[in-house]
Parts: sequence; structure tokens; C-alpha cells
Amino acid sequence: MLKFDTTRVRALFTREFYLGYLPAIKAASIIILAVFVINLIARIADPQNGGNDEESGTLLKFGIILMIGGLLYASWAFKEFRKVSTRAAFLALPGSSFEKTFVKWLFTNPIFILTISLLILVASLIFTPLIHKFGGDAYMNEIFLSEHYWRIVGIYFIVHSIFFFGSIAFNRVAGIQTIVFLILLGIVSAILCAIFFRIVWADMFSGLFTFAPQEGNFRFGDGSREPEDMWQVQFFIFAFKYLLAPALWAASIFKLSEKQV
Repeated sequence: MLKFDTTRVRALFTREFYLGYLPAIKAASIIILAVFVINLIARIADPQNGGNDEESGTLLKFGIILMIGGLLYASWAFKEFRKVSTRAAFLALPGSSFEKTFVKWLFTNPIFILTISLLILVASLIFTPLIHKFGGDAYMNEIFLSEHYWRIVGIYFIVHSIFFFGSIAFNRVAGIQTIVFLILLGIVSAILCAIFFRIVWADMFSGLFTFAPQEGNFRFGDGSREPEDMWQVQFFIFAFKYLLAPALWAASIFKLSEKQV
């Protein structure tokens, strides 16, 4: 399952490059070009209301295109599973589950991020001077150097892991099924949290879920700390930021190995 052979990985890399990566990047390139052309036309048509593009500039375009395009790409990463014939052919390819997952992850995550970043950067270098010349002031965010850029990348790493795992777990319409699962998980989690809160802070309620009158200002816990300062909350935030994505990527390998047996 965890075997790694460079020859097999090279073959899987070439296959994914032509069958998955190129179509995704062609579509993304067309969308990026269309977005910048529309932005240019809108600024030329109404330069006075264009304002400064600092808040709606390259980083906003990058974030939207990366999230929407990247999550669609991640959801279709294992598109071979949609049909029994292509599923069997993919599972029969030479390579371990780790090698196949690694190649798919490589294209849908770091390579996709880098490609979209470069496409946005090139489009900005071309269109920002035109906007500045014909449509008023223009602003280009610093791709790779901006703190907000890396925050967007970090968010993508986390969300990507969820949809990447969903593309293996669900054979058909993986993206939609992943979203539905997340909604159901959110509803169940909210219910469990409400029940937990009701049990732990029972003295705050006069009925099943009716708050009792409180004297003075209510303070969480012992009143000496804010909720975000509690170690439980800090651990949850740490786990969500740094442990969720690696855990789901590892789970993706094991999930694929189940189908490969």
C-alpha cells in the first residue's frame, strides 16, 4: 500500500497530466482571461466608480478561482470511479494506493495552486497597466509575498483535503455528496453541541431549552477567561488548522487501498 517506485509514479504523473491537469488548467485559463477582460471593460465603461482595486484586485480573483476551481478539480480527482469500467481500469494500473493518491494530490493541490498563482500573476501584469491607462487607478496585489495570499493557500489546503477524500469515498457526483455530507455533519454537530451545553450548564435553563433569568453579565466558564483562551478551544483550532488536512490525506490513501483490494 505504501510502496513508492519512481518509474510507476512517472507513468501515473504523465497520465494525470494529460487526462486531468491539462483540461482543468485550460478551463481555468479561459475563466481567468474572461474575468480580467470583463474587469477591464467595466473599468473603461465607468472609471469614476472603479476606485482602487486593492480590495477587489488580484488576491480576490485568485481566492475565488482557486477555491471554486480547485475544489471542483479535487472533487473530480478520482473521476474514474464514476463508471465501473473506468474504475476497474484505474485500479488495475501499476502502482500502489499511495502512489496513485500522491500523484492526484500533487496535481490538485501544490501544482494547481502554483499554476493558478502564475496565471493570475501574468494576467495581472498584462491587464493592470491597461486598467490604469484606460480605466483609472489600478492595484495589483503581491502574489507570493502577501500575507493574505498565504492565508488563502492555507484555507485551500484544509478544504481541499475534505473534497479530495470525498472524491474517493463517493463514486458519483462526489462534490455534491461531499457538500451534503458536510451539511448533515454540521446539523448533527450543532445538535450535539446544544445537548452538551444543556447538560453541562443545566443551571442556566428553566425549561428544556429556555434560558433562566441571569443576574448581572454572564461570563463563560469560571468568568476569568474568554472562550477562545480555553485550552479545549485552542486545541480544536490547532487540530482544525494543522491536523485535519494531513489526517484526511492519510485517510484517502487507506480508503483507496480498500477499493484496490
